[in-house]
Amino acid sequence: MKIYLNNGSTSFPKPLEVTNAINEHLQALPGNYGRSGIDKSKGSIVSSTRKLISDFFNGSESHNLVFTSGSTEALNLAILGSIKEKCHIVTTAIEHNSVYRPLDKLKQVYGIELTIVACDEFGNVSLNDIEKAIKADTNMIAINHCSNITGAMTDIQAISEIAERHDCILVIDGSQTAGVIPIDLQKLNCHYFAFTGHKSLYGLQGCGGLFIRKDQNPEPLKFGGTGFKSDSLSQPHELPYKYESGTLNIPGIISLNAGIEWIMATGIDKIHERKDTIIKKIVDSISGYRGIRLYYSSINNSGTLLSFNIGQLPPEETHYWLETNYDIIARSGLMCSPVIRKYIGTEPLGAVRISPSYFTTDEEVDYTINAIKAIAYNEEKLI
Repeated sequence: MKIYLNNGSTSFPKPLEVTNAINEHLQALPGNYGRSGIDKSKGSIVSSTRKLISDFFNGSESHNLVFTSGSTEALNLAILGSIKEKCHIVTTAIEHNSVYRPLDKLKQVYGIELTIVACDEFGNVSLNDIEKAIKADTNMIAINHCSNITGAMTDIQAISEIAERHDCILVIDGSQTAGVIPIDLQKLNCHYFAFTGHKSLYGLQGCGGLFIRKDQNPEPLKFGGTGFKSDSLSQPHELPYKYESGTLNIPGIISLNAGIEWIMATGIDKIHERKDTIIKKIVDSISGYRGIRLYYSSINNSGTLLSFNIGQLPPEETHYWLETNYDIIARSGLMCSPVIRKYIGTEPLGAVRISPSYFTTDEEVDYTINAIKAIAYNEEKLI
């Protein structure tokens, strides 16, 4: 039996409530939200899930939540849909390529100027550095709530206040925190909040969403059937239909519904405490052991993941030995976050990352600690 420690990518196992809800849906007649009379519940589950997710994040109005295929589509919609001219944009060294690549596209199309604010050796970004980077023509700040490499968290509440002072659009990537860190969107008051469903919300891959503040009007990424105002050849302007052309991912939406209900029943603080306890135990056990380097600080950390390297072993080699010799599934490489390696010292190949689940057992944690130590002990023989 393999030990799965790649929950920072996709959560596993899913709660039984999630798999049961998906199985029930797949065994029923198919329906298409707003476009079929086969099963009206397929429409109501979309509306009820939209309301559930909005309540979970304390969004102001549920119709301002747009379903997407995940954070990547959500961030593309927020960034590419909002910027239509040359301007200056601020982002940071801890971002994912789902932010960098849309910004690079804007450089190609509009010639935007981009400032990437540095981080420290643990992935922490200074609020002062973010504010100092803002210029007269700065239009947007795009920020990761939590680094998927080090677990370092940014103070998004303080950054939202900075954005408001300078009249900047604020785009927040909540991929690593949604479902494990409480988020209050009304208090936060950001312009866009992107999340994915397949990580800590326990949903299927290919589902997620974007909260769009009611004063924002991004251009859609796609156009087509919405099941709303179908007599018009023009895309509807009303939310959420404006951004939900095509067939919605109903199985994914159902999985989000069941996943969030499970989180609320279990308690988000309890889920976070379990993951944080596991990470701290691993850190305490392997820190300083035979050339193991940890890219971790307990200060401002999500407590959900841990990246490391062992001696001179390339990260993919450590990953290989964990999986082939110990049946431990981790992650290695750049993990779609290429800039941070310059600042935390993981150039050129990146690091190994382990990210436990709420369901990871104490026995699995102890076994993983011993496996990492064994690889470190034999590092010279493995090169």
